[in-house]
Amino acid sequence: MTYIPGIPTSETNSLPVLGTGLYTSGAITALSTGQIGTLAVDVSRNLRALVTVNSATGADGVSNGAIGFGQTSSQGTATNNLFAMAQYLFNGTSWDRQKKPNSGARLLSSAATTNATSVKAAAGDLFKVSGNNTVASKRYLKLYNKASAPTVGTDTPVLTFVLPASAPFAIDLAANGHYFSAGIAYAITGAAADADTTAIAAGDIECLNLTYA
Repeated sequence: MTYIPGIPTSETNSLPVLGTGLYTSGAITALSTGQIGTLAVDVSRNLRALVTVNSATGADGVSNGAIGFGQTSSQGTATNNLFAMAQYLFNGTSWDRQKKPNSGARLLSSAATTNATSVKAAAGDLFKVSGNNTVASKRYLKLYNKASAPTVGTDTPVLTFVLPASAPFAIDLAANGHYFSAGIAYAITGAAADADTTAIAAGDIECLNLTYA
């Protein structure tokens, strides 16, 4: 409780606690152990604060030092600006920077096989799949978490999509995409079962596009 002459003690609890700050346009002098210091303020009486950033390397292999950070305050400098930091998303094990789709894989016309294909031989995010099924029966697009082309019938897909008969298709995996920790690969078969190895015919699927990062 603060005592102020002339004001009853019972009323002092409702009074604001006044603080003072020291303005300096230059570097803040570091204190030694045991010294008492005043709060530092800027020219507009805003409290100057030290902002620290925990620097680490994301799972996508790009260090925070390569990301465009704004200036932050640090001991011994006069910098005291807000900073912008890239948004990170948890991938289930570690943290990745949020990314836009920046690559694409195309299959203009399917071959008379299961069309087993490696799209990306490293961790990545799949965002969209589109194309057209030209035949009057369903086809099945299977996606694999694998850094090489899948062994169809042996490898287990992580996602299986029905491609409607005689119709275009568009599969949107949302703004953050679907994360593949090992790599992105696909195959197209004539039946839905994981172990199915039914080859489709040449030209069954046209203009297959996968956008990823």
